[in-house]
Amino acid sequence: MNKEKRNKLIEYYKKYKKLAICHKNLYGDEKSPDIPSLFSEDLCRELLGLSTSDCNKYDGIKDNNYYEIKATCLPNNKTTFSKDSKPDKIVWMSIDVYNDKLIIYYIKKSFINKKMQCSNSNGNRVSISFTKSSIESECKKVDLNTLCDLK
Repeated sequence: MNKEKRNKLIEYYKKYKKLAICHKNLYGDEKSPDIPSLFSEDLCRELLGLSTSDCNKYDGIKDNNYYEIKATCLPNNKTTFSKDSKPDKIVWMSIDVYNDKLIIYYIKKSFINKKMQCSNSNGNRVSISFTKSSIESECKKVDLNTLCDLK
């Protein structure tokens, strides 16, 4: 990632962090503000070396695998998933603004498929809360102030 891009992503994160903390002070821990998908998808593509997908259906592509990228801000780990989406890889970015830490996980496709089948929703989207049982593997830990890997 070039220095200018890194600095812009860090600046965006710091502004989001201020919003998230303000939101918590005003509304409590119940629900974190949404993380703008343009930011989270761009950040994830940069950190994982993904390209922008050649179709609008997916958030990234690498080695002919299509990626769906989801991001949440702790303590909220809830997001939505399209019933039409059938990615090869599902990535969850868990952002902790109080410790300036990002952990990127790969999510089990079987977890998503089961949630889709159990959903009573008539709409095109299913609400999903990621849990430890939904994680296939941990991919990367990142310091959000530097965008450098954490050990």
